[in-house]
Amino acid sequence: MRVILTADVDRLGREGDVVDVSSGYARNFLFGRRLATAATKGALKDLELRRSAIERRQAKHAFDAQAAADKLKELTLRIVCKAGEDGRLHGAVTAQDIAEAVGEQGDLEMDRHQIELPEPLRRTGAHLVTLRIAPEVHVELPVDVVPDSEPEPESESETEPEMEPETEE
Repeated sequence: MRVILTADVDRLGREGDVVDVSSGYARNFLFGRRLATAATKGALKDLELRRSAIERRQAKHAFDAQAAADKLKELTLRIVCKAGEDGRLHGAVTAQDIAEAVGEQGDLEMDRHQIELPEPLRRTGAHLVTLRIAPEVHVELPVDVVPDSEPEPESESETEPEMEPETEE
């Protein structure tokens, strides 16, 4: 079945593309989520009229994505986690944690789905993570996972010495 995409769909196409998909996928997924319309003669004519607006919107999105990528290239994320003595984390750093760190440290809103992380980070140290800002814009982002340094208990030398009562001899 031929459909016209009304929004970008991962691994299928971009807004305005005419693609062939199975009828079940079109009916159950694409039409249900309003990601596509049927490619009728009238819809194809309407698409040609809207093509310039779609191209302008995609060019603006690509420009914004490139500006965000330039900003992220200068950034090194620092994530503090609890870790054992051997460098293994108590838990893991997930794509959601990295997205939140980008929001805090880079002032950019990222969705966890834009972060290509094959498996969560489970060790301290430097890691390289790929961010997919737009379909054509990818950024390699260094992430430093550092252990959380717990405050050490105060030793007796740091506390004030107690005054011993003076005895008269």
